[in-house]
Amino acid sequence: MKAEMAVYNRIADRTFKNSYTDENGNAIKHGSDKFLETLAEPEFNGQNSTKKPDGMEIPVKVVIEYMRSKYPDGKGYAPNLAPWNERIATHKENLHELNVELKTGLQKEGMSDKERKSFQKDMEKKIASESNKMYAVELERRNRMEEFEKSSNLIFGKNSKGEYNVSSSEIAKQTKAAICRADTNYYQNRANARMEASFGEYFMNKIEMGDIRPGTDQKNGLVWDKGHLKGFENTYPPKDDIPTATFDASNAYTGEPLSHDYIQQVTANMKPGQIVQVWTDTDGYGNPDRVNVKPGPNHYYGFGMNQAGQLIYLNHTKQPVQYYDANGEIRTLEFKKPIPKEAWPYLRVFRIYK
Repeated sequence: MKAEMAVYNRIADRTFKNSYTDENGNAIKHGSDKFLETLAEPEFNGQNSTKKPDGMEIPVKVVIEYMRSKYPDGKGYAPNLAPWNERIATHKENLHELNVELKTGLQKEGMSDKERKSFQKDMEKKIASESNKMYAVELERRNRMEEFEKSSNLIFGKNSKGEYNVSSSEIAKQTKAAICRADTNYYQNRANARMEASFGEYFMNKIEMGDIRPGTDQKNGLVWDKGHLKGFENTYPPKDDIPTATFDASNAYTGEPLSHDYIQQVTANMKPGQIVQVWTDTDGYGNPDRVNVKPGPNHYYGFGMNQAGQLIYLNHTKQPVQYYDANGEIRTLEFKKPIPKEAWPYLRVFRIYK
């Protein structure tokens, strides 16, 4: 029991920390192999179904209880729509300048009727384009507000007795089951120096921005990542036929995973200490001979680049991958280990986010 409490407390304590120490209390250097391992370590990021709270269940519960303590009954809790407000303000300023330019241009002397009509048509086209861009951002802002309200209602909603409709434990348990996308976005952000926030700060920011909401299967879990605070810039391949409307639709996809050569091409310029995010099919990881009835992607995690220039396996669920080596012997790829060439076909990578 003491050992279990020590683990629970260690995970909870890390929720709002953005730096880590080793077993001797020494700071773990950003970009080091140890930093990569610690970022993605299963003790904190685990998603396995367990009777007792562990892994992601603990930091999510800490965040929910912190929010409920800070905002009793949700009073004072408001969305953070600043990124969209700023973009809308920029579009409005651009529209003002375009309209001034149109008005000034039409008053210019010496223009022929043909030149004036051509100028007016060109300017009105620019104004319409800028207006459409602004309307698109306004629509996105409205959508973010709606997503924020869904999450806020889940977190702060109470019944007639003044009790929370959903306990922090239940929210945490359901979130843990399908948080892989949001969690991988976090530790990819940290590894690639795109963000310095702790996991707790990051997760609260996502909720405030309407960047995460309850799922379709996990209706009481905060799992649907909207991708604003993402850990990457580009998706490889840029286009594919994988359906993304639901988890089941993606998991039923029957197309082929990416080739080893393509993966090497995409990851060729990675620097030591960096992470790429991958979308993979993990259903057959424990059995290299399994005929998979659900062959599509079902899980997000990361590959890291160690100081030796090797890609390492950073699946935060700690799920081992069995594969056949060149001699036909079954081998096992474990968390944080370099990925041998023979293991790549068994990892079944469908997308890379970099």
